[in-house]
Amino acid sequence: RHWANEKRRKTVEQGRELISKKLKKHKLEASETDVERIAHRLRFPNAQQLFFEVGAGLYDADEFVRYLVRRDAEADEAAPPHAGATAEAAQVRVHQRAEEARETGRPELTIDGETHAGLAVEYATCCRPLPGDEVFGFVSRSGVVKIHRTSCKNAPQLLLDQADRTVPVDWSRQRGVQFVTGLRIVGEDRVGVVSDVTSVISKSLKTNIRSVQIESEDGMFEGTLVLYVEDLGHLRNLIQRLGRVDGIYGVYRLEE
Repeated sequence: RHWANEKRRKTVEQGRELISKKLKKHKLEASETDVERIAHRLRFPNAQQLFFEVGAGLYDADEFVRYLVRRDAEADEAAPPHAGATAEAAQVRVHQRAEEARETGRPELTIDGETHAGLAVEYATCCRPLPGDEVFGFVSRSGVVKIHRTSCKNAPQLLLDQADRTVPVDWSRQRGVQFVTGLRIVGEDRVGVVSDVTSVISKSLKTNIRSVQIESEDGMFEGTLVLYVEDLGHLRNLIQRLGRVDGIYGVYRLEE
């Protein structure tokens, strides 16, 4: 019981910190009272449960931010206009919608044996599933079906402890939708290695790169690549091709 309580406490703190970072990123503020009130409106029993589900990857902190932005925008409409505040809120909304349009394109999914094209579906950030992965759906408190990989670190808790909120899910055949995923790459820190890696990705495999982060020490380098891929086959092809680059020792899919 002590171990379980400690694990929950750490998860709650992780969720609290993640929401705090999201608020700072979008230059938003929310007092403890605000967070408690919004948690209730999002159908959580209290703020602690909100933090827990965010920390466990069951609820996306961006949903909380979007709710806060909508609330502020509605308050702006009801109150006398303030040019600076209204422009800032609008800028945040435009940025979020652009990110959503780019990252959350959704192929059709067969959920509980039926195809749903317009259902509210999100892909869990804790495991970032791709078409081809074995997956299941988890119905969030807001009614959104969160898609998790069966190998996700949160899968045992969801499938066993909250089985009544899980649904069987299969991928349908739809091309042209891209997903964000990550790779960890390790190799020899030689001149031109990063250029060779990015060239293979963007030119040979015509894959869009979102970000590259490289650290080197003692003649070795370790990097994190965030990419847009179509499915698991596309990702495996990337890993195989990158593994053949001179000086690359290992290429691994990021689990989180």
